[in-house]
Amino acid sequence: MDIKYGLSENFTLDATLIPDFSQAGFDNVELNLGPFEQQFAEQRQFFTERTELFNKGRLFYSRRIGSYPIDQFDVSSQLTANEEIIDYPEKVTMLNAIKISGRTKNGLGIGFFNAITGKTEATIKNKNTGNTRKVETNPFSNYNILVLDKQFNKKLFSNINQYKRNKGWRF
Repeated sequence: MDIKYGLSENFTLDATLIPDFSQAGFDNVELNLGPFEQQFAEQRQFFTERTELFNKGRLFYSRRIGSYPIDQFDVSSQLTANEEIIDYPEKVTMLNAIKISGRTKNGLGIGFFNAITGKTEATIKNKNTGNTRKVETNPFSNYNILVLDKQFNKKLFSNINQYKRNKGWRF
């Protein structure tokens, strides 16, 4: 379920509940031998519409939300000699996401984003006894970001710089 609602003439609320991003395109597979995370362009519509405020400073990387489990390589180290992994989820389920964004008449941009992903567990089976146990691969997670962005009048800055020049200030 997706909701888009105009809170006022300047602010919009976007929300999604148990989103299905199956229509989003796939990324080309690339081998990463470097020490840094690969970053791909966002293709999920909820994360591409009205997200200009959240991309300030390039601190927000939405592809981490609903991605692979955090401890994806840790499960095998927890196995005993007679155990095997019978179920390992490759994706984390996003439960919901909400964003509120807009700009006031005074030029103050306000953006709030919140997303919640579910707990992900791998199932391990004991070959001798047939008993199964769960190992958490990703905890229940809550992602938040708050952005405030003020646009200033460019004419104001040129007046200040002119004043500094007239007073003999060097900068």
